[in-house]
Amino acid sequence: MVPRQMRETFKPVNRVDVVHSEISLEAVRKISAGHAERIFALLMFIIGFAMSAGPIIWILCSEIYPNSGRGPRRHLQHVTNWFVNAIVGQTFLTLLNTLGNGNTFLLYGD
Repeated sequence: MVPRQMRETFKPVNRVDVVHSEISLEAVRKISAGHAERIFALLMFIIGFAMSAGPIIWILCSEIYPNSGRGPRRHLQHVTNWFVNAIVGQTFLTLLNTLGNGNTFLLYGD
């Protein structure tokens, strides 16, 4: 488990990294940069997300269950998480082409 002081120290840095990477991805897309620049910007976003908001759901769900039933409950949580991820992965591009950007994100956000 990561100590609270360390999490609080890195939280602003990681958020800035994720935001900076998102801006870089958009800039690279707009200027029609080469594949290497796009891959680098995408990797920077993945690294920033993995160090900040990415593992939060896994830590949160592992901490909220009591020790007596933690195993089966965490299993159910993992199965549910991957099932919903699969649904989003299978439907995202179709909905994006059908509904457009804003409506797709509104649908998934609600």
